[in-house]
Amino acid sequence: MKKNLLTILFLGLVFGLNAQQLEQLNRLQETYPNANRIRVNQEEVITLEIVDGEIKVDQTTIEEELYLSKSATYNSKQSINYSSFFHLKQIEAKNTNWINGKPQSVKVEDFKVKDDLESSFYDDNKTVNFIYPNLEKGSKTYLKYSYDIKNPRFLSSFYFGSYLPITNSKLKLIVDNGIELSFKSFNLEGLDIKFEKEKKRKQTIYTWTSSSVPDYKFEENSPNGRTILPHVIPVITSFTVDGKTTKLADSVDDLYKWYFSLTEEVRSEKPSPELVSTVKEITKNCTSDYEKVSAIYEWVQRNIKYIAFEYALGGFVPRFANDVFAKKYGDCKDNSSLLYAMLKIAGLKGYFTWIGTRDLPYSYSDLPTPLSDNHMILTWKNGANTYFLDATGRYANLMQPTSFIQGKEALIGIDSNEFLIETVPLLPATSNAIVDKSSVTLNGNNLEGSSNAIVTGFQKVNCFYGLENMTTEEKTLSYFNSLLEKGNNSFLISKFQVTNEFDYYEPFEIAYDFEIKNAVNHYGNETYVNLNLNQDLYKFATKRNRKNALEFDYLEKKQFQTEFIIPEEYKIDYLPSNFALDNEFFNSSIAYEVENGKIKYTHQFELKKIIIPAESLKEYNDNLNKVNKAFQEVIVLVED
Repeated sequence: MKKNLLTILFLGLVFGLNAQQLEQLNRLQETYPNANRIRVNQEEVITLEIVDGEIKVDQTTIEEELYLSKSATYNSKQSINYSSFFHLKQIEAKNTNWINGKPQSVKVEDFKVKDDLESSFYDDNKTVNFIYPNLEKGSKTYLKYSYDIKNPRFLSSFYFGSYLPITNSKLKLIVDNGIELSFKSFNLEGLDIKFEKEKKRKQTIYTWTSSSVPDYKFEENSPNGRTILPHVIPVITSFTVDGKTTKLADSVDDLYKWYFSLTEEVRSEKPSPELVSTVKEITKNCTSDYEKVSAIYEWVQRNIKYIAFEYALGGFVPRFANDVFAKKYGDCKDNSSLLYAMLKIAGLKGYFTWIGTRDLPYSYSDLPTPLSDNHMILTWKNGANTYFLDATGRYANLMQPTSFIQGKEALIGIDSNEFLIETVPLLPATSNAIVDKSSVTLNGNNLEGSSNAIVTGFQKVNCFYGLENMTTEEKTLSYFNSLLEKGNNSFLISKFQVTNEFDYYEPFEIAYDFEIKNAVNHYGNETYVNLNLNQDLYKFATKRNRKNALEFDYLEKKQFQTEFIIPEEYKIDYLPSNFALDNEFFNSSIAYEVENGKIKYTHQFELKKIIIPAESLKEYNDNLNKVNKAFQEVIVLVED
């Protein structure tokens, strides 16, 4: 009887768990009908202790996920990363499936370590790869891993939201007394996040908890996820041992002093005779400081291959200029080191500069830690003008910062105590332009013509990057057919000629002859011609149901001028009205003019905002649709 009773109790427990699991599965499917998986629990515990006069940081993370659809198997392969700063101490993974009404857990035993190496990026990051076996609808996974964080400046962000729903989150910090912290929060508005602080005799415990955070939709051409995902970043501002207080990240001044200390050795390096000789040769015909800096900058861009090396503090310390010069490769810090040395040889002063790309939405005043920047450049000042030299971006001239640092704060190191924070300017649309002038004639149903396109700014830089891979004339022709496409898919360039290819300062010019087949329609004695040949506003368009802001790489201008030669046997029966639209997002115009047997058509589009906020997308799309509607207008010709 006792044995039978235990069996009944066990079966009741199993069936109870099964019913509970099914109830949770059904409830979550109803709550999140479009989700394939749910993170049912995530916890992170960070322990900060003072050991031998230093801060010891341990971080343990737990993630549990429930799979709601048959696509679960696509998430079988998982990985986590670690590095010299984040030493992996422990990893545990398992998944639970329900088989014949019983839970069966399988522990992952096979973890494979792989170096994270790419063709242009080498670092000490390693990836631990593993596979959850036999994932299916209703499966639940469990992952636990722990880090020993070697530098207390690198406490990471904790995200309460993600691109999948999260039903429960907890962040806990257990902090020794004597360690002072601040907490930077981002995008927490509208979320039910509870914060508690518990003071104990030797420690203080900080805890954040949240529940039922919906998923955030990933969409192309959106600002980085940090701009929308709710997260908290703990910052160790200082710590006190035996009455002595050490500042870590209490202000930008603390961050800068640490950064400056990492560049002191390279600043004092004596340049090699070969480097000195090269600088003299590069600048021998220069008549001004501006010309010298421009010549040096272009030489580094053309001759030093970008390969990122991020190993421990090597990710923050520039290498010696002589080594970079000799090896002809380096990362952003190495390029800056070489530029610094070369300007110094030329009798000029450059300044090491730390900066975050547009992927990082933080300011130095908000977050005075290494999380605010991920890039290094060199700054040169000439009177009231500031020039931002980023040699990782080929073809950008001295007047043109790389596109991905536009609008970002730059931390400019003047000397051991002085620094400046300046904002990299956002280049106006007129600086990044394509102006295409065409002359076309009618040949049956086809349009034939010749054009001359002038490309400047970031649009020119992108052209040059594309042309680098065009190793034959056939490939180059195909590239220009895509870049300059007019009318429809039957557009074909027959020949082309380029001027100023790969030139840093002069506009890039492309002269070409083309044909557009079936570009004209004939009905009875009427002929319909649409001179809106460059209807490429699709790159600016977005879906109606978009949730996130729309981000562009840069502001730009497009101008297309077409002269249509009216055949002698035709006269104009209908000419569309001119169109103009000017709003906070862009301005656009279409104009028609008849003169000397020709119809002169001009279309102009100028983007005004690099980011269209989510709340403005409807208005933005409505305005863009007005332009697209104007594109549909056609000229009607009749036989004379």
